[in-house]
Amino acid sequence: MDIENLIKEAKKVWFEYGEVIKEKFCFPKDSRIVTDDLFKVINTGDEERIQNFISWVKDQIQNMEKMRGLNE
Repeated sequence: MDIENLIKEAKKVWFEYGEVIKEKFCFPKDSRIVTDDLFKVINTGDEERIQNFISWVKDQIQNMEKMRGLNE
């Protein structure tokens, strides 16, 4: 996968991670996840590091989805 597609994928999964956090912790719908870590990784330009970040975020999403939310 080329670097531009990796960056798009990293942004996409980070957004999805923020959405599941909002749902599980009952944050307001217009809340946004902080992007500092995302941009630190993207700005390295290191494809392997970005791929590892994407994998880590996907794992976190799966863990959060298994968790009982505050409204459950």
